[in-house]
Amino acid sequence: IEIALANLRNLLKKNGKIVVLITLRNLVTNWLVKKWWKAETYKKNEILEVFSKVGFNHIKFKQFPPKYWYINFGVLIVEAIRRK
Repeated sequence: IEIALANLRNLLKKNGKIVVLITLRNLVTNWLVKKWWKAETYKKNEILEVFSKVGFNHIKFKQFPPKYWYINFGVLIVEAIRRK
């Protein structure tokens, strides 16, 4: 994920914004995403660490609107701005 985020950051202009949807690690996503789809899941602190490490700042975690509340249990919306 680190390399992919660094490459995406390089495509952004100074103060450019990116919005990424990332699968959260919990019991359900561990079974569905990790076991079945063979993909990764992340905890909020891991996401924050990686985004900061590759040069993003002003990192905000957002949620889906109330109508789609159930998605918030498995997906995290990350909004970040590229450093100067």
